[in-house]
Parts: sequence; C-alpha cells; structure tokens
Amino acid sequence: MLQEVALGTKSLADYTHLAGRGLVDEIRELAEKLQGKRVLHVSATAFGGGVSEILYTLVPLMRDVGLEAHWQVIMGREEFFNATKLLHNSLQGDPNTLTPNQWELFDHYNKMNADSLEGEWDVIIVHDPQPIGMRHNAGDHAKNWVWRCHIDLSEPNPEPIGRLLPLIKWQSTDNGNVTVLNDTADYYRFFDATPHAEFLYECVARTIDTDLPAEAKYLESYDTFKRSVMEIVDMPDNTVDLLFRFLRQNKGALSKRAREKEFAKLTDKEVSEIEANYNDAFN
Repeated sequence: MLQEVALGTKSLADYTHLAGRGLVDEIRELAEKLQGKRVLHVSATAFGGGVSEILYTLVPLMRDVGLEAHWQVIMGREEFFNATKLLHNSLQGDPNTLTPNQWELFDHYNKMNADSLEGEWDVIIVHDPQPIGMRHNAGDHAKNWVWRCHIDLSEPNPEPIGRLLPLIKWQSTDNGNVTVLNDTADYYRFFDATPHAEFLYECVARTIDTDLPAEAKYLESYDTFKRSVMEIVDMPDNTVDLLFRFLRQNKGALSKRAREKEFAKLTDKEVSEIEANYNDAFN
C-alpha cells in the first residue's frame, strides 16, 4: 500500500500576522462547507523538492480548518523514477522523451500504486507527473481527481502530452488549443492579493517617510550627545552607551543609583552638563 507521511500540527491562526485576519477568516469561511471531506494528496516523495515543502505545511493546515486530509507517497524503483525524470523534462520542452519500454514501466508502476490505494476519498490530488496514471486504474476510489502539474507546460514536447491527454477529459478548439472539460476552475483560482499588496505598500511607505528619517535623526542626536560627553570627560564608547541608556530610561536625568555606583566618579557639575547636553540633543 502507499506510504502515509507522518505530519505535525499547524494552526492557520499562526499565519494571521503574515496573511492578515481578513484572509484567514475567508479561508475558514470557505472551509465550512467542506467540513469532514476526505482529501488525499499523492506524490512521488516526502523529501526534497517544492511539492514536499508545500505539503508539509498545507496538509496540517487543511486539517486545522476541518478537512480530513492525508498525504501518501507512491512506491517505485530507480528505473521508474529515471523514466519519470525524463517525462518531467520532456513536458517542459526537452526533445528527448520516454522509450516504449519506459512507457511500459510508467504504466506498470502507476497500476501497481493504483491497486494498492485504499479507502474512499472525496478528492484525490495527484502531484507532479509521476503518479498521474493512477486514476486510470483507481478511479472508483474518489469522486474527484485533480492533477497538480507543478511544472511549466507552455512549450511541451508534444509526444508525452499526446500520451497523457487521454487521462484528462478534453476537446480541441478551432484555433488548435485544448479545452479541459473537467470541473477544475475552483482548484486553480487565484486569491485576491490586493489587501496584501496594499499592506506591503503602506509598510514600505511608512519606512521611507517616517521610520528612516526618525532613525537618521536619532543617530545624529546620539552622535551629538556622545561628542558632548567626550568634551566633558573621556570615557570608553561602551560606558558612553551605558550612560546614554540610563539617561533615556530616566527621562534625561541620571538616577541616584547610577550616580552612586556606575558613575560615582562624575562630579555634580559634570552630571549637570551631561544631562543638559542630553536634553539639548534629544529634545
């Protein structure tokens, strides 16, 4: 049977500071009508590559919003994965493609994995080209099958495309394109990223208009204060910094404790001058 991938737990709420509460709430609202739906992700491997990086986060988040989501990986030997690597490249335009013997291996391992598939699922999502042939032999295990290609099919080698198209419901158009007849629009719908772009713009604008000028003024004031201290009494940079922090914490006045301990060697006149210079620099 296919190997189940062990996963930790994740909460959608942990992404609120990145995605925004509006988007998080929208996801939970959309997930309400999918509560309890059984969704299986099938991929070639649980380690390395973009698909595994996605699924290690996506599947726990699907569970967090109420779906019964699982992730399983297919079985295969080196000969199979060598063939599917060639398929992967040829789908992106490589002129080399699978030999008839390699296509037989592709069909054999996909059938073997399809036969080992267990359970009934509302949706099975097949990732990458390696397991795409499973649906041919296991269609009754799920009401809906989705292929997440994950690669660029804009200029494919036509031979593997012709070999895989029978696995998809499609029809040709008058101008030579292909129309997919499966109901897949919702699976590939892009979310509206306008609020995120606006938020990012506001952050950048605030940084340029407010934060950077304030930081520059702060550093200029600190340098002015430091020079004024060194004109009164010579002390190491780290001691000047400690003096500055004491003054900042006590609103420009050196505390009684600091005067009796860390800066006991300063005279009353020196302390008064340093406090006045601090207030001149920062007020």
